[in-house]
Amino acid sequence: MNYYKSDKYSRQQQDRRNWQNQTNPDSYYPDETFFFEEKLGGNKIKPFLFVLLLIDVAWMLYMATGAIRSNSIPFWVGLIPIIVTWLILIPPAMFNRRLVFSFSMNRLALLWFLTGTVLSLLNHTDMKNGILRIIGFITMAMIGYILLPAAYSWDKIMRGLRWVLVWGATISLLMCISNLDNSGIFYNPNTMGIVALMGLIALGGALPKKNRYLFFYIGLLIFLGIILLVSRSRTAIAGAVVCGLFVFWQYRKKFSMWFMAMATAGLLLAFSLSTTYQGVTLLYSILHKSGAGSIQMDELTTGRMEIWRDMLRLRKGNEITGRGIGTMVSFYEAHPHSTYVAMWVELGNIGFPGFLLWVIVTVWQAKRIRKYCDLQAMALTQNMFLMLLGIAIICVFEHMLGGVLGLAPFVFWITAGAISNAYAQAKRDGFLCVGT
Repeated sequence: MNYYKSDKYSRQQQDRRNWQNQTNPDSYYPDETFFFEEKLGGNKIKPFLFVLLLIDVAWMLYMATGAIRSNSIPFWVGLIPIIVTWLILIPPAMFNRRLVFSFSMNRLALLWFLTGTVLSLLNHTDMKNGILRIIGFITMAMIGYILLPAAYSWDKIMRGLRWVLVWGATISLLMCISNLDNSGIFYNPNTMGIVALMGLIALGGALPKKNRYLFFYIGLLIFLGIILLVSRSRTAIAGAVVCGLFVFWQYRKKFSMWFMAMATAGLLLAFSLSTTYQGVTLLYSILHKSGAGSIQMDELTTGRMEIWRDMLRLRKGNEITGRGIGTMVSFYEAHPHSTYVAMWVELGNIGFPGFLLWVIVTVWQAKRIRKYCDLQAMALTQNMFLMLLGIAIICVFEHMLGGVLGLAPFVFWITAGAISNAYAQAKRDGFLCVGT
């Protein structure tokens, strides 16, 4: 037994030395191009994982079109693909020894959050709706944190998710072109902007190695950026700006980064100044969304400050366990326009700190594990961090994580599970690599 432990330690140390000898911390080489060169069915993305993610993301995009509202589809129908995914993943997970219930701050915060959602049922005004939401949370937690990591390594999960996100966002946004003024096929312009942001972040994580793909890659980036501007979603635009600034700061010593940043900013600025919307430039329309001549705090948030004040008044009398998960929309028919405000009202002083800690720790772990990466893992972990960061920013002004029926919450749950898996690998081996 001691010999085994010693041998394992020696192998880990040798792997670590080999990794250090190959790694230059100042260099950045994106992983192999995931949507141009990866062969589905090969060793990089298995068809089973790809099909699962494709179906689930397609369903989330369909639900974002307002299908529940327009076709009077019951809320529980939206959970069916997620539950089916859960059932399909059980057999391969049960026969895989990688099914590990490891302890981490991420999982502890998640457990705290889930416990808070259960306690919030004490004051719930629509018990059926609350139980359905909790079922959705628990199902996604099992898929993201247990079943997917048991069947696939973290890098395979992220490669598949990014591939599906890029093309899912691109195809759905192409369908919006004929009716962009009314948010295309989506329920509102903010949703269209969030889909464009998710596509941009996923696409930005992998540069094509072959020059013949570069023109197409840049064209796709510009297309997603233009759709993001046309949506006039200031929340999604703010998320894109913050993520873009982080990437620029991280690789600011590279001349190519300066060139790409200036060219992209100049092109999008020119487009926003040359395009008109309801008689004014697109840039003016974004900055003054409500039509006011000057920007005040309530106008800057499009009236959200007053909405948040009204939401917080609902906490009175239920400060401890909250009003109940999902009650802001399902019972009060209110639109909090902030995940954090909604969760504070719905989960109270017990559950809300767990939710906030879960979001913060997940984003922090995604950033922290980047220093343990080998060259191939760097782009994937960078992409995971930017996805989580973008969604965390969106949640300030949009109610995104109050359920699982949406592209952003689905991406957050799957990426959070992949982060937990990757963090466990880095903690166990002392470094992070792909293909394990």
